[in-house]
Amino acid sequence: MTPFVAPTIKNFDFQQQNFLCIEYSGFQLSFAFFQKGVCVAYEEKLLTEQGSEYFLPLLEKIFLPSLASQNNGLAISVGPGSFTALRISLASCYALAQAHSWPVFGVNSLEVLLWSFLNPEKEQEFLPSFWSFPKRVACLIKAYQNEFFVAIFQIHPPTGGKFPLSYSPVVHPQALSLDQTLKKLQPNDLLVGSGVEVLFSSASDWLKQEKIDPTPKWIHPNAKGVGFYWLNRGQAVEKENLPQPLYLTPTYAEKIHPQPN
Repeated sequence: MTPFVAPTIKNFDFQQQNFLCIEYSGFQLSFAFFQKGVCVAYEEKLLTEQGSEYFLPLLEKIFLPSLASQNNGLAISVGPGSFTALRISLASCYALAQAHSWPVFGVNSLEVLLWSFLNPEKEQEFLPSFWSFPKRVACLIKAYQNEFFVAIFQIHPPTGGKFPLSYSPVVHPQALSLDQTLKKLQPNDLLVGSGVEVLFSSASDWLKQEKIDPTPKWIHPNAKGVGFYWLNRGQAVEKENLPQPLYLTPTYAEKIHPQPN
């Protein structure tokens, strides 16, 4: 059997074409459908255990209406996160892409978390009053034990105080221990994600001493964040291969099974 290769798309215009977004990297499963730059349908389920039983029913709510709207593409979160969750979402995404000859676009879940927090739908109430620029946002996803998936982004002032935002990664996605995570942080960093609660419960005095935002922003990456990322990016670069999962090895596992040099 010939391996499936997603169709090559040059200059896919997310502002004008329709696309289905999927985020299932951990504790929340969500789907969003965008039409011409606007999210017109959204479903989510907060999970206490593996969500494979909810995946297809929730997908059906979004997917069936999108068929009638001539969906043009798929966008998906590729991790880091739960191994099982990523396998389920990516396999389902590949199947949909193969069945309908749709292009597939992937983005890491920490950048999805950033956009789930930024949320351009709330820009009028959010940007003018909240931000002082430049601003660092530390995205933390709870991993294993006292481990975190971490990425830190430098947010630059938006033109005219509006989206789209410009930003650059300061710390690329990594799996870090508690001590390693604290060493990456700087005064006045804003912390967001499911790892924030764990961080504050373990190191609240240190965070206050370093003047790091004392209000936890405990949110999960969601499918709207996937869509907002690609809308902010504008036109996608040419894609020839399916996005691959981003698996990060936790530090305690590296001690047990050292990685080869």
